[in-house]
Amino acid sequence: MAKPQLPAPPAWSCRGGDHRETSMSDFLLRTNRAVQIVEEFLLVLAGIVTLVIMAVVGADVFMRYFMHRPFSWSYDFIGIYMVPLAFFLALSATFSRNTHISVDILYLRMNRLWQRAVRLAVAVATLPMAAWIVWLSAMDAEARWAKNEVISGAVRWPTWLPAAIVAAGFLVLTIRLVLDLVALLHALLTHTRDVPGESPERARTHTEVETL
Repeated sequence: MAKPQLPAPPAWSCRGGDHRETSMSDFLLRTNRAVQIVEEFLLVLAGIVTLVIMAVVGADVFMRYFMHRPFSWSYDFIGIYMVPLAFFLALSATFSRNTHISVDILYLRMNRLWQRAVRLAVAVATLPMAAWIVWLSAMDAEARWAKNEVISGAVRWPTWLPAAIVAAGFLVLTIRLVLDLVALLHALLTHTRDVPGESPERARTHTEVETL
């Protein structure tokens, strides 16, 4: 007589470790998607700001040399607000896309495990500095706001905005660094092939190295 077959265990009764690992991976992936949306939005804003800079500079040149009536506000407006916006809004997206300056001669020759360890070391070393800059910039912006500080010039531009721009840009970078750190730790501890939650460009393993 054939032995009766036991019913298959429900999905929730699988090993707890696998379930927790999947839940953590899903959480990291969702968080990464949310951070990427913010980074892409800020990158678009940085591009728009760059176009505004070009338009203002072009208009100022026209007014200066053809109409002999240059803008008295353009230099301060661009230097104090537009340039910081164009730079710091794109900071986190630049890091997550791996388009910043990097020396990777040795990195490209490492195996996957050592590459993850190097990226983890970068996150650990950079995170405290980025968080510190956020704190200092936020405190500086608050102090300038309380004192109602402005620059002396044709237009009395408030000075708290540049400090707030720096704080906002580094805040997004800090969140990205925290996410990368947690994702890399999770991948190293669970020995997963991929790194769920890390930005795709930084997680991509370079397998081909150009030889001279």
